[in-house]
Order: sequence, then structure tokens, then C-alpha cells
Amino acid sequence: MSKTLTKKELRAPDSFQEIAGRMAKWTEANITVLVGLAIAIIFISMAWIGYGYYTKYQEGKAEAALFPAQDQLIKTILTNKDAPIQIKDYVDVLKDHSHQNAAALSAVQVIGALATRENTESLQKEILTSVSLGFSQNTLTTGFWKLTEGQVLARNGELASAKQAYKDVIQNSKLKEFHPKALLELGALSEKEGDLEGARDFYSRVVREFPDSEARKMADKLLIHIDLLGEPSSGS
Repeated sequence: MSKTLTKKELRAPDSFQEIAGRMAKWTEANITVLVGLAIAIIFISMAWIGYGYYTKYQEGKAEAALFPAQDQLIKTILTNKDAPIQIKDYVDVLKDHSHQNAAALSAVQVIGALATRENTESLQKEILTSVSLGFSQNTLTTGFWKLTEGQVLARNGELASAKQAYKDVIQNSKLKEFHPKALLELGALSEKEGDLEGARDFYSRVVREFPDSEARKMADKLLIHIDLLGEPSSGS
């Protein structure tokens, strides 16, 4: 049988009313703090939106400035093999936008074109060092940039720095799609230094961790190559 409430109990505030009352009093006492917090949240949101627009504007500005210089330079490199390569004008523009993703992507393309010409290693290095890109939020940009950095440093004989560039890639889980290429490059550098076991380890990681990748086919061939290098010659 249910309990019948007395008039006194009916007039008494229930738990919900008590909690609501305490919250109202707390809000009244801390109204300044709450208003300040709300304003701060609005300000941060507006600043973030503004930063996004500013970043897009800066990227667009960099692309507009870089494309003409990049296009002209690449045409000269690829179509006129006998013409001297002048990169000063391009590098000047590159430095003006050195922190932008557009600068890194442009430099990757120009360095790729330079790599088709002999004795351009120092020019590639000059372009590389004209960009000040850290780890971009754009993982594609970062991946291509770090691989290019490793290649340019290796071509200039800076093997330790080249290795570090590739290790930066494989240690970053967000750059997973670039890991196979970085592992192959690390294997090639180890092989160049005479460390066949180190090279084998890197190639084996490609086979083990990326069995369905295109890089796996290359790794299989390179492992056979390592085995042949490790075999004693018939005359020994």
C-alpha cells in the first residue's frame, strides 16, 4: 500500500527543487566567470575560423607567385639540356613563401626535374634549404617532402641526415602510406654503407609489413640481390 504524504511533506521542496535552487544561486554568484568563459569560447572559435581563412589565403598567394617561376624553370630544365640552369629568381620567390605547403610541393617538382640532369646536386640542396616546412597538417605534403629531403641529402653525400629524414617518415603513423618507400630508401643507404644485414632488415620489413604493396615486389628483388652479394665468390 502506497504511503500518503502529509500536507507538510507536500509543501516541502523535493530534491530536484533543492538542486535547482543551489544551481541558480551558484550561477548568480559566478555570473562574471560564466560570461567571461562564454566570451572566451566565442573568441577562440572566431580566431580558429579566421586562422583557417588566413591560411587558405596565404596558400593561394604562394601558389600564384610560385607557379610562373616554377613552370618556366622546369621547362628550361627538361627541354633545353644544354642551357645553364639559373635558379635564383625561383629561389627568391620560394623563400618569400617558405613556410607554405605550396612552397614544399613546388620544390618537390623542381627538384624532381633537376634530378634528370647531371651535376645538379648542389642546386637541389639549395632549393631544399630554401623551404622551412615542418610537419604539415597535410600528410601528403609532409610525406612527399620528407622523402624528397632524404633523396637530396643522400645525393649530396649526407647519408646520416638522409637516414634521419626517412626515419622521420617511418616513425610517424600518419605517414603510413609513405613507409614502404622510406624503408626501401633506408635499405639502399645501408647497402651503400656496406651494411648488408641492415639493408636486409629494412627490405624484410617491407615484405612483412606491406605484403600487398608495390614496394613489396621491389623488396623481394632486393633481398635476392642482398643474398647474392653475401655469397662468397667462386674463386675464393
